[in-house]
Amino acid sequence: GYVVDPENKRKLLVDPDTAPIVKRIFELSKQGHSVHQIARTLCEDGILVPRAYRAMKNGTLETSTGFKFPTDWVAKNVKMILENQVYLGHMVSHKTQTKSFKNKKLVAVPKEDWIIVRNTHEAIIDKTTWETAQKLRRTIRRGDRNKEPNPLTGLLYCGECGAKMYNERSDGDAYH
Repeated sequence: GYVVDPENKRKLLVDPDTAPIVKRIFELSKQGHSVHQIARTLCEDGILVPRAYRAMKNGTLETSTGFKFPTDWVAKNVKMILENQVYLGHMVSHKTQTKSFKNKKLVAVPKEDWIIVRNTHEAIIDKTTWETAQKLRRTIRRGDRNKEPNPLTGLLYCGECGAKMYNERSDGDAYH
């Protein structure tokens, strides 16, 4: 979604070629698609994975041995994009640290201890889209695999008991 500014290596600029892909990933997530469904859609559309795109821009895609399937998106790639606050215009650091000065193994730092510097560059995704995508990713969506998930599933609550409401479909007179 971004490229490094050639005049200032500490500044990010929106990449006009990849920003629409990032926006599309977030829109698909907002529509209720899972990370697996989004990955499958990107594969079917022939979109290069980020690493393959960088190699293509550097002119090394054809000579690199690591890109047998350069459009083979997996859920992990999509999840990383959906969780990355850089698309909000923020820089995040201190996500990992070494165990000690003797043991150089990296360990994850709790999210509440991350260092977030807000509005360091132009955002690709607005805050509302980001928050909706995060909320829907945390929501369990049930139902028929052949139909689109309902984006309201798990977001509506019963007025009487307060329980989450789920979308259930029935075939004719058979109820589940």
